[in-house]
Amino acid sequence: MHVLKILLTGTLCLLTCGGVGNFAWGQQRQHFRKPPKDHHVIEGSVAIMKCEVGNQAGRVQWAKDGFVLGFNRSIPGYPRYEMVGDGVGGEHHLRIHNTTLADDADYQCQVGPADGHPPIRGTGHLTVL
Repeated sequence: MHVLKILLTGTLCLLTCGGVGNFAWGQQRQHFRKPPKDHHVIEGSVAIMKCEVGNQAGRVQWAKDGFVLGFNRSIPGYPRYEMVGDGVGGEHHLRIHNTTLADDADYQCQVGPADGHPPIRGTGHLTVL
């Protein structure tokens, strides 16, 4: 009887506590399939900072040195910047055309919280040579 009570309590917690490990409400939490990494480019070339999200639930945006660039894939105010890839499939790569020394910075792919999924952040540094 004592063992049955422990098993029932554990099952109840799994159903009501949001699961264990990498699970949220019975589903795997959002995570990076490909987080941003440090990248080097020659000034004037195209830079692509990768960001692929698995089990995406939250909205995605990029930040440059802590300044958020917004959720719009065309990134208003930054005509050389755009998010590319299959957004529905979790691809949110940041493409920077005609890089300049001003683009040398830390870039962070930010995925917001949603439906029991905590936010996730991944950072990579772009070095423009």
